[in-house]
Amino acid sequence: MFKKISFFIIVLGIVLLINGCTNQTVNESSNIQKEEIESEFLIGGQRDEHGCLSPAGYSWNNNLGACIREWELKDNQRKAVQIVSDILEYEFTVVEVVVGKCPGCFILKLQENDNREMFEIRLEDGKITE
Repeated sequence: MFKKISFFIIVLGIVLLINGCTNQTVNESSNIQKEEIESEFLIGGQRDEHGCLSPAGYSWNNNLGACIREWELKDNQRKAVQIVSDILEYEFTVVEVVVGKCPGCFILKLQENDNREMFEIRLEDGKITE
């Protein structure tokens, strides 16, 4: 009887050990595959020569000198971007242009294309404010 219980415990231990190793191998394999799939489809690495994130709808606008989503900006917002673009000496992405309550007042939410740093610029009466 003692031999049967001992044998059963040993066999059970071996089965659990093999099962654990197999699951770990499967998990490690699936994690590797998941990382490979994610790296193929990450949109962060798919930028054009100006740093515009094309899969997110951004394209380079030569007139504005910035990455924009063409359909998002009205004429007055484009003018605000142009004012800022004339001053900045690096390529940037226009994330959002919020129209203020006063004429010529805007908050531009921008991102530098080289280091992806987010920042805001405020305009009042078409001039940059501190």
